[in-house]
Amino acid sequence: MGGHEGLSDGIRDALALDGDVQAIKRYYEGWADDYDEDVGAERYALPDEVARLLDQVARQDAGEPIDGLTIDPGPPDPSILDVGCGTGLIGVRLTHSGYRTIDGVDLSPAMTERAATRGCYRNLRSGVDITAPLPDDLLAAADIVIVGGVFTVGHVPPSALAAVAAMTRPGGLLLVTTRVQYYEETDYQAVSDRLEADGTLSLLTVNRDRPYTLDSDGHFWAYLVNRPPEI
Repeated sequence: MGGHEGLSDGIRDALALDGDVQAIKRYYEGWADDYDEDVGAERYALPDEVARLLDQVARQDAGEPIDGLTIDPGPPDPSILDVGCGTGLIGVRLTHSGYRTIDGVDLSPAMTERAATRGCYRNLRSGVDITAPLPDDLLAAADIVIVGGVFTVGHVPPSALAAVAAMTRPGGLLLVTTRVQYYEETDYQAVSDRLEADGTLSLLTVNRDRPYTLDSDGHFWAYLVNRPPEI
């Protein structure tokens, strides 16, 4: 499922972005008011799949080894950082699952303004570009970092995987989604492999070819962050 037939104009145009940070920011500033309606029309399954993956690695398997690794997501109420939070759809889904300490960051102020109306985020911050050097206070910032819908066509390069790993406390969990087309057309797998090889990450599981949007499936990745990456 790699074509974009039948998509709303908003999603189709988003997938046509060329990775330019300022162009992406401008686009999402203008899309914020219609975003929820557009993605809702596309059977946007990503938030449910993220929550399912989080339950899989942080709850059902808590304290039990996965591929020889024991998962320790931190305290009973772990801190979660939703990177690229948009209008807050993942935050809403996680709140329904019982998570309470959720922060969000995004490139677009208009998106975080919409997310604030959800009432499920402790703190929200805009202007965060994960392709640029990160502020010190976003390093090792949460027990669980979730990056949903960011590693997608026309947006950030796979090299940004190191940045989101750096936002996760050592010993914490990093959950990442990749649209299938993005995975197939980029070196995401090679970047992931390098971060595993150098000891930064351990891949716990990947749920491949799961529902994402109307036109595409996605891969849903869960990593244990062993140590801060070199960025």
